[in-house]
Amino acid sequence: MLKKSIPLISTVILGLFSFSQAASAAPSTKGRIGLGGQLGLGGMPAAISLRIGLSDSFKLNAMTGFRFAPNNISVSVGGQAEFAITTAKKDLLPYFGAGVYFGISPTGVSIDLAPLLGFEYFLTPEFTFDASLGLPISMSLPKGAAFSFGGISTYVNPVFGFHYYF
Repeated sequence: MLKKSIPLISTVILGLFSFSQAASAAPSTKGRIGLGGQLGLGGMPAAISLRIGLSDSFKLNAMTGFRFAPNNISVSVGGQAEFAITTAKKDLLPYFGAGVYFGISPTGVSIDLAPLLGFEYFLTPEFTFDASLGLPISMSLPKGAAFSFGGISTYVNPVFGFHYYF
């Protein structure tokens, strides 16, 4: 077991060392608005996203989009609170946070809560690429039925996106 975890531990240590050795911080997003899009490979929908930098270490991300499933199309709205992890690495901003997402479809209403871990990479001071992983906790209210707790998902939901900051 220890032999298998040594490469992972080495990678984490090397990554932390490279963050500590970098010269400058990511561009400031305080007071800036980022307009972009996101695409999830799982429960998250394709969405238009509006990211607001309240400070360099805290952002709110609002999104709306569509979720496509067999025989079911739903409209989704949601939001995330993202807390930046302070590093000295130029152009890379890791973050953790939580999101809440609501889906409305002909079959009922769903609510997903998801802790998440991700990063935002600044290709230029205005344009970013981001990726995150979430672990959705699902609840639903099917049409004409009682509320049900769907439980914690057994999959990690990857989401990829981009933003242009004004």
